[in-house]
Formats: sequence, structure tokens, C-alpha cells
Amino acid sequence: MLTFLKLVAAFLVAIVVLVVAVILFIRWKFRRFLKNMLEAAGAQASSGVPPFRIKLEPHDDDDEMEWFHNDDVQTQMQQFESSGFTPLGDYAVEGLPLQVRGFQHQDHNVYGVIYDHVAAGVWSDVVRRYDDESSWTVSSAKEHGMDAAPWHTPWLLPGEPVNELQQTLSLFTIA
Repeated sequence: MLTFLKLVAAFLVAIVVLVVAVILFIRWKFRRFLKNMLEAAGAQASSGVPPFRIKLEPHDDDDEMEWFHNDDVQTQMQQFESSGFTPLGDYAVEGLPLQVRGFQHQDHNVYGVIYDHVAAGVWSDVVRRYDDESSWTVSSAKEHGMDAAPWHTPWLLPGEPVNELQQTLSLFTIA
């Protein structure tokens, strides 16, 4: 009889363990599903059709601009400044969660921009405009699939540092 009771108890414990495992598995799957849904919603919100025109609002020089991704922006700023760029100013983009800092490199007639978007993250552009009104932009942004104007040539190098962008831009000179 004792053996039978032990078997019944082991069977009941196994059922309880199985039920707890199933509950934990369902909870884990549900949380993972919700996390994926929130990430997809965030990506969808940030990947809408960009506006045809934007309006830059200059940031007051009195107080420091609060960036969405402060550490990444500070790294980009240091890279621009160590490459010989001087800051032109900070701007917020009206109607978008996007902040911008402009730079200029006097010696090479090149401009630089740091973009900080709340969902898309931080990326940089290095731009040169030529006398014939054509321009080149080398960017650390990811592929976005947008068309460029006929007089403008973009070159995407996702995740590359500023000095790599500048070196790549120096290869594109019009004689």
C-alpha cells in the first residue's frame, strides 16, 4: 500500500510540475510576443513617410541640449571635433522627435551633421556641395530606400565613424 501511495504522490507532483512549466512557458511566450509588438510599433512609428519639408528650430545657447542618446551623440561630437570640424549650432526639428547638430570644416569646404532620433538612433552625414550645384553626402545611416535628387549623390556606410565618412567623401572630387 505504501508503494501505491508513493506512486500516486509522484504522479501528482509530476502533474503539478508540468502545469507550472506550461504556465511559465505561456507567460514567457506572451511577454516575448508583447515585446516584439512594442518594437514593431516603435519601428512603424519611426519609419513613416518623411515630411517634404522640415523646419529647424535653433536651440538656445544658454543651456545644454538634452539628447535622446547622449553617449552616442557625445562620441560623434568628439569624432567631428577631432577631425577638425567646428560646431555651427544645435537644432530641434519641428514636429519630429529629431535633434540635429551642425558642423563645418573650413579647410575642406565640408559640412557635417549629427542626427539624434528617438527611435532610429544616432547617425552622421558629411556633405560637400560643388560649384555646379551638385553635392555628395556620405552617411553612417542605414539603408532607407528613399530616392535622391538628381543633383545629389548619397553614399551610405552604416555605422562608420566620422573620419571614415570624411575620407570616403574626399575620394569624390569633381575636376
